Amino acid sequence: TVIEQSIEIVNQDPHFEQIAFEKNLCQSPSYVPDRGLAVVFHNLFKNAQHAMNGVGTIRVSTQLQNGTVTVQVADTGPGIPESVRNRIFDPFFSTKSTEDGTGIGLTICREIIERSGGTITCDNDHGKGARFTITLPRNARNAVPQKS
Repeated sequence: TVIEQSIEIVNQDPHFEQIAFEKNLCQSPSYVPDRGLAVVFHNLFKNAQHAMNGVGTIRVSTQLQNGTVTVQVADTGPGIPESVRNRIFDPFFSTKSTEDGTGIGLTICREIIERSGGTITCDNDHGKGARFTITLPRNARNAVPQKS
């Protein structure tokens, strides 16, 4: 539900007029406490839109496995250069101009995911853009925050 709502919200933004969403979402319900997950998805979608210069596709998929929910958000942009990929979750690190970003969005995303008992990673989708993978405990009503 959070993913669907986040897509619906960003689709109202004129910057997303030429962005297509491809969804492959599990039909089996999963309870994951929303401790800000809408912020995570909104931020990942906005970053993808920016990376693709407003034109492209964002693929969102979910998978249930071994008591976890895995969410992947991938775009068709240029991907994240290897030279900066290990810094993208650092506070105040940004590849955007100061008018376009503050460098705290992905840091906040990581904190929200960890507060929910999960992890977030990033890699390139075989030269086709960036891919963020979020893993959360399924049915975790009382997730314990992980230490970084």
